[in-house]
Amino acid sequence: MLTPILGASYFSVDVNRNRVLMQGTHADVEAATNMLDEIDKPLRQIMIEVKIIEITKDDLKKSARC
Repeated sequence: MLTPILGASYFSVDVNRNRVLMQGTHADVEAATNMLDEIDKPLRQIMIEVKIIEITKDDLKKSARC
């Protein structure tokens, strides 16, 4: 994604430190930074809690007798 803006030899990605090193004109680096800011957003997450309850016919018969 950065290649069209900066060229392949003007940036490197350091995965271990979660960073991108860039060089270029002020305008190119600013454009690349703006693009990275747009795509580097955490995804929305939700939490779902579920309880699974099993009721057998025998359980129903036992509760009917009580």
